[in-house]
Amino acid sequence: MDINNKLVFTPVAGAIAAALYPSLQAVAQDDTNSVALDEIIVTATKRAMSVQDIPFTIQALTSDTLKAMGAKNMEDYARFIPSVNVVAMGQGSSTVIFRGAITGAGYIAQSTSSVYVDEMSITNTGSQPQIRMVDINRVEALSGPQGTLYGSDAQAGTMRILTNKPVMNEFQTEVDLEVRGGSMGEASHRSSLMVNVPLVEDKLALRLVGFNDNDGGFIDNVFGHTPDTVVSDTGHTYPSGFGTLDNSDSVEKNWNDSAMDGYRASLRWEVSDNMSITFQTAHQLTDGGSWSDYDPFVGDLQTVRFHDEYVLDEFNMHSLVLEADLGFAQLVASAGYYDRNVENLYDNTAYGHYWAAAYCHIDPYSSATYYPYYFADPASGYVVWWPVYCQGQTMDSDFFTSYLSPFQTRKFTQEIRLSGEGERFDWLLGFYYEDSMDAWQAPFATPTAGGDGLTNTWQGSISAQYYESYFGRAFPNSTSSWYSQSHTDWSQKAVFGEVKWHLNDQLTMTLGGRYFNRANDQYYLVNHPGGL
Repeated sequence: MDINNKLVFTPVAGAIAAALYPSLQAVAQDDTNSVALDEIIVTATKRAMSVQDIPFTIQALTSDTLKAMGAKNMEDYARFIPSVNVVAMGQGSSTVIFRGAITGAGYIAQSTSSVYVDEMSITNTGSQPQIRMVDINRVEALSGPQGTLYGSDAQAGTMRILTNKPVMNEFQTEVDLEVRGGSMGEASHRSSLMVNVPLVEDKLALRLVGFNDNDGGFIDNVFGHTPDTVVSDTGHTYPSGFGTLDNSDSVEKNWNDSAMDGYRASLRWEVSDNMSITFQTAHQLTDGGSWSDYDPFVGDLQTVRFHDEYVLDEFNMHSLVLEADLGFAQLVASAGYYDRNVENLYDNTAYGHYWAAAYCHIDPYSSATYYPYYFADPASGYVVWWPVYCQGQTMDSDFFTSYLSPFQTRKFTQEIRLSGEGERFDWLLGFYYEDSMDAWQAPFATPTAGGDGLTNTWQGSISAQYYESYFGRAFPNSTSSWYSQSHTDWSQKAVFGEVKWHLNDQLTMTLGGRYFNRANDQYYLVNHPGGL
């Protein structure tokens, strides 16, 4: 049994580039005959091929390249891949975009680019999780337009993240440590550990990966009070009671810090010389503070918020892959399950004040004149034109508002592929099945007592009184004037195939096809008042 131990201290990618680029350039100039590019084998076409032999636009980043650039997540390495952009949606979340093709942002946007971890698709409506780049073999980026090998959400391109698999008969360990800092925020550090353990000679091996990251914050939530100025585009002034509340309960330096930890475990069984089975499970949790936006009108890298914003993003992946040489063909059969739960708390107090100033006001008409069409201010008896925007307890009272936004997704996939190669013809035939769900809830603009956002103050507000008057009943469980939610179940079946005809050494003709049936059931609710 071989033993291989490694301790790696990874510098910052910028330092590596600055240090290595001149020397590499010099080597290329002084001794061009001795420099050769290593051949990169990729599986983006669902066959093992040299990246130079694939007649598509494909980029591949090897494990050594990812380590050299200090890549921790998609944003770190996507900048080195032409035609690929990654839009960060918050702590631990992102949207992968090939060739600029995107249908929108947020939870309702349908993806145009697919993301795979090994054989498991983790693509879902909205954003994808940030996969921590620990013990990764390579990243493949296959730009569209696609052929027939990939189905839904792959029109613009496919990103594949390939992990290292257990190695038989060899004990390996690798430790990766990094500490970094800057003048504008807290220090950051990350660490990871990989252990490869042979369990049964030539038959069974286990590979374990664990990691813990802490990214220091650099945005300050500074002291301030609720808005009290004029809304210029409507001409309405803020009520006299606005501007009386402050964010003293939420003031915090470097409040966009983030902690990420997780693990991955792979067990590989070499059943025979012609068959292997790999089981893999992974877990990742991101516990972050606020998003990394700030208000330039407050100050550089500063903002004024009235709630303790946070992001919790947790996902699990489980997969089983069987690979076999059947003689006449190669068989790959995989099944995977993926689930993700995200919870975000945002402060939208300034947003609520904008609408309250524009629409929450009275006009000098008595309620009797317009009864029963308009709601009357309980204090003055005058008409309130848009009472749903009056989040305070009185027409002039100040208030905080927050937005708690949960999101859930589940996915089960299966794929079976047979492929063969010959002197003149290569062929591939596959079947794909998917059953998935995504859901979100949006109790928008919920008035609270500030701070952690847990104390709801909508009951008794002008808005709540209006709904009770309009419907002639009480709503003791409601928490806001507006609420929506969505739940969508997806199902998909596909049969796909491809034949390559090698006409000569320089020319190959490819014919492919894919038949698929995709359906979805959606439940969508908008509720006034919200939170019932």
